[in-house]
Amino acid sequence: MAETYCGKNCSECAEYQNSLCPGCRQGPGSWLGNDCDIAQCARDKGCATCLGCDSEKTCILCAGASVMPERRKQRAAAKEAGQALRRQHKNVGKWLWIYFWMLIPTFIAAFLTNNSVVQVLPGLKFPGEILSILVSVAQCVLLFLLAKEEKNYGYAAWAVVGLVVIDAVTLPLSEEALRDLPVLSALLLMGAAVLEAAVVFYECKGSMTVLIGVDDSLAEKWQKLWKRYWIVVAVMLAGTLVAWMQSVFTAVIGSLAVLAALIGMIVVGIQRLIYLYKTAELFREP
Repeated sequence: MAETYCGKNCSECAEYQNSLCPGCRQGPGSWLGNDCDIAQCARDKGCATCLGCDSEKTCILCAGASVMPERRKQRAAAKEAGQALRRQHKNVGKWLWIYFWMLIPTFIAAFLTNNSVVQVLPGLKFPGEILSILVSVAQCVLLFLLAKEEKNYGYAAWAVVGLVVIDAVTLPLSEEALRDLPVLSALLLMGAAVLEAAVVFYECKGSMTVLIGVDDSLAEKWQKLWKRYWIVVAVMLAGTLVAWMQSVFTAVIGSLAVLAALIGMIVVGIQRLIYLYKTAELFREP
């Protein structure tokens, strides 16, 4: 008879008798996933059995020894189900990986069209705008490919199409022309903000959906991300409106709110990159 940590008798265990489990001293239980919490706890504490533990009488793990095999079976089944979902969405990792690396030219385009950079090197603005449109088109294609795996990616793709249209409309217009058309300029700016928010929302929702059953923890992080994004956008809009009021006090308060929102946007952007990388890696694993 194989000795166990929890004191159960292996000779009375069907899994052990059928050679499906080698006994926790040798595993614990390879067929059951090598993840017996009781055996791991005993090893960590250096106890030969649970009887040698000071917490034996109050230990929740020991109290649940009778259901531990079933719990481990459920874990193994959940793990297999997650792997099946990964195989089902095998193309997600490939397209998301390319989508992740497309963010590098996105940052380059944003740098080239930055107002501070344009003031010093005005010749960089037009190439930056062209690069921005090309990158958006490439991202749109990738999102439509991802839509075959999860429909919310498709909604994000259509939002990117809208952004490409706005970029194409504003491309031939100079700064002076846009200032002379304040209504059109405001509409284009608001439209771009709404579409950008839609891209983030549907991208998060799509990633969350494909991760359910595969990595629920990461799926929850995607869900929380878009909520944080909306909070940051709301703070930025509120700060901008307050800053426009005819008062020094409100101007200062509004400017501080906008600054806080900008910092929050950077944080959310970094988290988005991290989650995108982790999601792509998860589905790219064999």
